[in-house]
Amino acid sequence: MAIYKNVASQKLAVYAYDSTDASSKINDQASITAQISKDGEATAATNDTNPTQLDPTDAPGIYLFTMTQAETDADLIILYAKSATSNILLEPLTIYTTPGNSTAIDVNAIQVEGADATDQINAACDVAVADASLATAAALTTVGGNVSDILADTGELQVDDIPGTLATMTTKINAIDDLVDTEVAAIKSVVDLILVDTGTTLDGKIDAIDDLLDTEVAAIKSVVDLILVDTNELQLDWTNGGRLDTIVDNILVDTGELQLDWTNGGRLDTIIDNILADTGELQVDNIPGTLSTMTSKIDVIDGIVDDILEDTVVIGSPAGASVSADVAAITGTALTEGYASDGAAFTLPQFCYMVWSALGEFAISGTTITAKKLDGSTTAMTFTLDDASDPTSRTRAT
Repeated sequence: MAIYKNVASQKLAVYAYDSTDASSKINDQASITAQISKDGEATAATNDTNPTQLDPTDAPGIYLFTMTQAETDADLIILYAKSATSNILLEPLTIYTTPGNSTAIDVNAIQVEGADATDQINAACDVAVADASLATAAALTTVGGNVSDILADTGELQVDDIPGTLATMTTKINAIDDLVDTEVAAIKSVVDLILVDTGTTLDGKIDAIDDLLDTEVAAIKSVVDLILVDTNELQLDWTNGGRLDTIVDNILVDTGELQLDWTNGGRLDTIIDNILADTGELQVDNIPGTLSTMTSKIDVIDGIVDDILEDTVVIGSPAGASVSADVAAITGTALTEGYASDGAAFTLPQFCYMVWSALGEFAISGTTITAKKLDGSTTAMTFTLDDASDPTSRTRAT
């Protein structure tokens, strides 16, 4: 785009469109303003505060700013227009000016015959230079005199040819103007198609991809949350005071009694100490007279040892075939399933099954732990936790 330099009342056209769908924006002139920069200097608001809409029907989106003479007095002009309306965009204009008196006459090619040639040339110059700001009357008089001298020397140009030449020139200028309008319309059509593809269509696809990503991320997050809940519960179960930790602690309490029986001063340790005390009293001198008594005591000791082995289920090989047979029978025979009631003393088989049920086959619901029998479905015992989510103790209920 080009305009005349230092010439008033020239118009600059800008195009406004909606960035969301690339459609032309009409009736937006009150919201549009512009800044102008001359020869790359600082910008300033245009004298024409708001542009004039060209034609909302036949030329939608086209707005015209009318320039003052001072605003065109530069070789390079940059016009930046913007709208206060949301999503409305306007492209900046970069303009290089041409000299204001653009109608040039090649005096070397002018050859005139006849006395009236000077007057007609001067009249043609007056028409070509319509703006008095481009040339003063005195300057035109000087030019006219120079032209008269040239015409006197050349004298070959026929005055009658000038009107025909001007008419032909006007026709060509009009044809060029029409061609420029056609090319601009074609370029605008292509730009509109590009804006549609990169605007509405591309935005729609980007939105669809964004929605899909949001859905997938939400689904993954949901699965991760479930995993965290499950694993967190399991981790808490094994912390000090957790559910499984409490169960193990209770088992250790129950079995601790059996361990204490064998410690120094424990029940089984005391029985053995008593046996040693009794046998230590035997005097060698009394051996012949006490063999029968010793036999009786040995029988008693054998019975006591058998009782100890039955109570404690000690796996070993004590002397005596009968004891070894008893031990083999105990360790190799399936125990009868049974469970002691809440608070009642239990037998060794009951103890084994109760420990197995509490550790192996159980279910937790809220604050209730249900231990199952061998069949995996029948309830053997139930326990109550002091808290459903963070228990620190449990109590047998049934």
